[in-house]
Amino acid sequence: MQQPITEDPLDKEGVLHHLLQQCSREALCACSQESLKFLATLFRQQYPQRILVDPSENVEAFLDTLFEHGFCVQAATGNDDGKFKEELERVVGVYKETFETKEMIQAVESSYLLFPQGHDRLEEDTFQVIADLYHHALDQGGAIRPTIRLCKKREGFSAQLCRRLKMYDEFLRRLHVMENRLASTEAALTSRIEAAESALETTQAALETTQSTLGTTQAALETTQAALETTQSTLGTTQAALATTQQRVKQLERIVGRVKSLVDEAGVNNAINNTISHDELAVICF
Repeated sequence: MQQPITEDPLDKEGVLHHLLQQCSREALCACSQESLKFLATLFRQQYPQRILVDPSENVEAFLDTLFEHGFCVQAATGNDDGKFKEELERVVGVYKETFETKEMIQAVESSYLLFPQGHDRLEEDTFQVIADLYHHALDQGGAIRPTIRLCKKREGFSAQLCRRLKMYDEFLRRLHVMENRLASTEAALTSRIEAAESALETTQAALETTQSTLGTTQAALETTQAALETTQSTLGTTQAALATTQQRVKQLERIVGRVKSLVDEAGVNNAINNTISHDELAVICF
C-alpha cells in the first residue's frame, strides 16, 4: 500500500480514503462494529447536518447513507477478500487509537482540580505530588499542562485526585501500547526490508550469471553462423560443380547412344572412324 496514513483520515491522498474507494459493500459489512462506529464518527464530522443511522442498529441503512453521500464508493467489483478487509480494519484501528489519544490529551489539558473550600494555599507535600505526576507524564511523552484552580467545594479533593490519577494512568497505558505497536511494526518492516534486500541481491547475482551465460551463448551462435555461411558457400560451389558434371554426363549419354546405334548398323570400327567428330572424342577422353 503506497498511500500514507495522513493526519486527516479523510485526506484524499491518505490510505483510508483509498481503501474506502476500493472497498466493496460486502467487505464493509464484514467489518467490526467498532470500525463501523468510527466511520460513523468521521461521517458526522464531515457532514454534521446529515442524519446518520447508528450502525449497531441497522448496518445496511448505515452503509446506504455512506454510499449516498459519496463517503464510500459503491464498488460492484471492489475488493472483498479477507486480506483487504484486514487492511481496512487495521487502518481504521490506527486512526481510532489516534483519535482516542487526542481526546484524552485534550481532556487532561482542559481538566483541573477542585480543592475544598477554605484552603487558601496548597500544602507543600500535596503540591509536590502533583508536580511529580506532571513531570512523570512529560517524561513519558505526554504533552500535559494541568490547570489548578481554587474554587468552592463541589467534590471531595481525594475523589478528584483519584479520578485525575486514573486519567493519567490510562493515558500512559495507551502511550505504552502505541509505543509497543510502533516498535513491533518497525521490527516487522525492518525484517521485510532485509528479506527484500537479500532477495534483490540473489536476483542480481542470478541476473549477472544469466547475462554471462547469454554472452557465451551469443559468441557460440556467432561462431556457428560463420561456420554455416562457410558451409553454405561450399555447398554453392559443390552444387555448381554438380550441375557441370550432370551436363557432361548427359553429353556422354548422348554420344554413347549414337555409338550404339552406329554399331548396330555398320560395325564398331567403321562407325568410330566415320561418324564421331573430334570434339566428341575430346569429351569422351575427358
